Amino acid sequence: MKNFMKIVMAGVTTTLLAGSAAYAEDWRPDQPVRMIVAFAPGGPVDLVGREIAQRLGEFLGQPVIVENMGGAGGIIGAQHVASSDPDGQTIFFAAAGNVVIRPLMDGNTEIAKQLRSVGLVSKSPHAMVVNNDLEVQNVAELIAYAKEHPGELNFGSAGTGAAAHLGFEMFKLATGVEIEHIPYKGSAPAIVDLAAGAVDMSLSSIPSLTAMLEAGKIRMIALTDEAPSDIGVPLVSDTVEGYAYSTWYGVMVPTATDDSVVAALNEGLAVAVSDEALRERMAGMGAKLVHSTPEEMEAFFNVEVEKWDKVIEAAGLRK
Repeated sequence: MKNFMKIVMAGVTTTLLAGSAAYAEDWRPDQPVRMIVAFAPGGPVDLVGREIAQRLGEFLGQPVIVENMGGAGGIIGAQHVASSDPDGQTIFFAAAGNVVIRPLMDGNTEIAKQLRSVGLVSKSPHAMVVNNDLEVQNVAELIAYAKEHPGELNFGSAGTGAAAHLGFEMFKLATGVEIEHIPYKGSAPAIVDLAAGAVDMSLSSIPSLTAMLEAGKIRMIALTDEAPSDIGVPLVSDTVEGYAYSTWYGVMVPTATDDSVVAALNEGLAVAVSDEALRERMAGMGAKLVHSTPEEMEAFFNVEVEKWDKVIEAAGLRK
């Protein structure tokens, strides 16, 4: 799976579904396409979605119009697309939170059955950061310190079920350490309190940490997955075997959507993520543009479900 996630477009579209070129010639939308983004305007999901939508629309010959449809942790948007006509005119800009994490926490197994993978477009690692006064320089020292001081350390996250929360729950499950969760209403206040020493550690996107890192108030000790460029920071998996996660985005459509539609959309995504200027801009936001076939995204999706299901069960987060 690690090798799969290294598949990155480099100005080519050779990783398309077999026969997609022939399929793609058979289908084009006859009116503007709706891309449902299940989060508010201006956030990271929305920003990446709009960039992809613009380029996908250019490829398809019809505008791809982003519609923000938040609510219920993204479930409302996902269900809207799942119940739409399977004609390629309504597509879902999916994220782990709304098609994997929230459904698993809610015990909702139907969403995954109602949506079909088209292709991944990006992934972003999180950085593991600690307050500068915490006397650990790396993951091994953090584990040792936590085991020597059980229950004394805590971590902040954007809230229950957030990526940082589950990332630390996975860390606890893999290492056996005891670290208390302090939920916040958003990642920004969690990072502010981390810098102030109110919490000991957190996980967050690299760009969100820049100011506090430059001020010397927090320290980055590891990444949860490979970054868009080499920043000289080790991976958590260098110490904790098998530990890895990224926030990721991709496109999904109703399950009954025809292969020709999926192939055309997939080819459009390949072209979109091959835009070098966009790749550089996304790298500055901590995001690595990728391309996958529908089958590869589906396989990745199934691994994500299995991985986070174990974490959610172990943490007692199932509703």
